[in-house]
Amino acid sequence: MGRIEVKDGIRTEYKPSAVIKFNSGHGAILCSTCNVIVKEGHYNFTEVEQEAFFNNGHLDPYYCDDCKQKIMEYNNEKNMDRRT
Repeated sequence: MGRIEVKDGIRTEYKPSAVIKFNSGHGAILCSTCNVIVKEGHYNFTEVEQEAFFNNGHLDPYYCDDCKQKIMEYNNEKNMDRRT
């Protein structure tokens, strides 16, 4: 569920992705909403995470516990609105 932009008849879809940065020479995956470190040290990354880290690939968004909670609450409220 990303942002869609149309310019000069060309449709471009921007998909949210994980924020991957270097942290003191080691990789870090940041929360896609608030940029808090979610996972640190590329040696702790899964194979998919390492592939995205070393090859600038796409990785689905990661969220810290606080942001996950807010997203779940927002989605629950949205679902409640649909039922009424």
